[in-house]
Amino acid sequence: MDLKNLIIEQIVVDLLANTINIREVRIVNCHTRSNIEKGINDKNVGTIIRAE
Repeated sequence: MDLKNLIIEQIVVDLLANTINIREVRIVNCHTRSNIEKGINDKNVGTIIRAE
């Protein structure tokens, strides 16, 4: 993978590539009020990155 212009942290990519139990990560803007709570409650907020 050519990841020179990676927007998310490299650790997230490594986590998804090298773990068995973690298959997705949700990226949430925590500067917007109540987004953390919505993300925890599985509401449609943020971006979900899934492992292949």
